[in-house]
Amino acid sequence: MKKILLNSALLAVIGVGLMAGGAMATILTDTTTFDATGTNSVEDLVSYGWGDVNILDGFGDHITWQHQYIFDPSFESLNFASLDLTVTDNDDDNPWNLELGITFYAGGWSFVKDTGFDDLDTGTYSFNLDIDTLTDGLFTVTLASVGGDFQLDKSVLVIDYNAAPVPEPATMLLFGAGLVGLAGFSRKKYKKA
Repeated sequence: MKKILLNSALLAVIGVGLMAGGAMATILTDTTTFDATGTNSVEDLVSYGWGDVNILDGFGDHITWQHQYIFDPSFESLNFASLDLTVTDNDDDNPWNLELGITFYAGGWSFVKDTGFDDLDTGTYSFNLDIDTLTDGLFTVTLASVGGDFQLDKSVLVIDYNAAPVPEPATMLLFGAGLVGLAGFSRKKYKKA
């Protein structure tokens, strides 16, 4: 009987240990694409200046959008986050015209600019983000033109996080078997007394 009790207790302890296992690293990616009339998810577009949604044309033109996301599985802790903006320049600008964009987001701001004093470079601009601003599932970004004109094609939010541990069915079965064994043993013990 002591052997059955010991085995049952061991199974229950192993099950509890497996359920409390370490956090699993997970990558969450949310992508918003832009065209002349809006964004791929209508609810992502908050506001924009004039003309086409995806074209920033001259000083003060802007676009504001939101990345809306769900941590699935839920998060235990956040490790790292970045925002990648892909822009295209039409290459028809005056070489004396400084082309510059400013990106505003929770926890900071960054320039989207040319490498010299002419056209903005077509490509992807990456920014590291403050992870404390990303826990609520909503991240708002504004890109504003300070000079020149360019096109916003895509915004990608990437969050690296540790997922909260979730018990697996096999773990639950192991834990349950241990509890059944303990219950059966205690029942037999009390019947003999």
